[in-house]
Amino acid sequence: MVIMAFTTMVKAQITINFCAYVIQQNRECVFDNTKFVAAKDSPTARIFIMANSKDAFGSDVLVYKIYSLDDKGKETFVKAIPQSVQTDWQSAWQPATLKSPAKYIVKVYKDLAAETLVTSKSFEFVAY
Repeated sequence: MVIMAFTTMVKAQITINFCAYVIQQNRECVFDNTKFVAAKDSPTARIFIMANSKDAFGSDVLVYKIYSLDDKGKETFVKAIPQSVQTDWQSAWQPATLKSPAKYIVKVYKDLAAETLVTSKSFEFVAY
């Protein structure tokens, strides 16, 4: 029971958002959403994955692991994006260019071995 409560607490410290763009000066996530419209004739689309923490990250690396989701929710690994961060940072972001249209889930880890999952969230590109 104690381990379960600790895991929940660790996961709650870092959240992720999906943005059309990030304004660097004030770390603003522009068009924070989980559904993005992509051009029908474009095979790829780009978003920014933004990690935020109420406190410091407490790690020198974040790894964003991206999986596509099929209609039944089955995950297929797409790519991993490691990002060097400072342990006292409270926000960081990375661009990701992915196939469109598609559904994805992003899992964020606090180590290169991808053993310490801290959060996950899904988003979708829809063709228009």
